[in-house]
Amino acid sequence: VGGAVAVQSSLGGAQTDELGAPRRRWRGGMCDCLGVFCNGLFWQGWCCNPFLLGQLAQRMNLNVCGSPGGNTSNTCSSISVLFCVYLAFWLIGLSACLWPFMFVYVIILAMNIRLNYRKKYEIAPSCFECCDGMLDDFCCALFCECCVGIQMARHTHDERQYPYQCCSETGLTSNAPA
Repeated sequence: VGGAVAVQSSLGGAQTDELGAPRRRWRGGMCDCLGVFCNGLFWQGWCCNPFLLGQLAQRMNLNVCGSPGGNTSNTCSSISVLFCVYLAFWLIGLSACLWPFMFVYVIILAMNIRLNYRKKYEIAPSCFECCDGMLDDFCCALFCECCVGIQMARHTHDERQYPYQCCSETGLTSNAPA
């Protein structure tokens, strides 16, 4: 994910951190998720988005609410266990009362993670600037949570050098930089 040092990129003079993640703009658009259609990242984002959000929170050292602070050592595992418990209730037919809570939790989690990504990489909100861009992050998470997760996952690493790994804590290989 990288530190706070910004350097000039060889690609059009855009600012990047020392690991190549762009600053002040997203590496790809929200609708660029189809660029990884044949990749596990696409299917993780569309079919098991809470797992992807857990990986993204783990990359940024965020807690289970998608915010900095608290216990961040096992964020991905905690979110994954929560989602698996929900799926177990769904399989036995008891998810009707839990569905609204899980839906709200996942939207708030995606919103908070996106807000923290935007702050770290100094990315301006797409549409709504009010509330420090939180309204923008909320709308993006609400209307296209899957695309938002894929966009953030692709932002922080070069997928040609470090391919996505569905079953790792961060979604990256063990040799990828922290």
